[in-house]
Amino acid sequence: MEKKNIKKAKLEIVAIKTALENYYLHHGDYPVSCENKICTNEEILFLSLAGFKHDEIFSDSKIVRHPNLIPSNLMNFDLDSFDMSNIPDSNHQGGNSIALWFMETLGRDPAFLDPWGKKYVYEYPREDGESGFLLYSMGPDGRTEREFSQDDLN
Repeated sequence: MEKKNIKKAKLEIVAIKTALENYYLHHGDYPVSCENKICTNEEILFLSLAGFKHDEIFSDSKIVRHPNLIPSNLMNFDLDSFDMSNIPDSNHQGGNSIALWFMETLGRDPAFLDPWGKKYVYEYPREDGESGFLLYSMGPDGRTEREFSQDDLN
């Protein structure tokens, strides 16, 4: 069973990495953490790949949803089946209304979860100063950093 979960984590990282590359092609940059730190990097990754571009999430403008770049099975939620008029304006609740809406709708934090139920870790810009993004699972024990990183798949 553990081998199956490891394989699944690797495949999910490839799918998220592909979606990130598509995001880059469409927007000229990878999803960047919000300036006022009201969302985590993992929430920004999820929201951005779900079609909510980060600078639109945290401005006073009405939310505009772009096509999502990630399969709904990775989100564990089908956004296309939901009435977009129910999504709150971004200027409510200090700019955190979208993340709160997702949290309530999903019943959990808006983030991609690995097979062990932990958030995939997303880092951009990278703390080590390297170019590109970092995406990894903490592994089966929840503590083994970068066990299944994007770099392992290249």
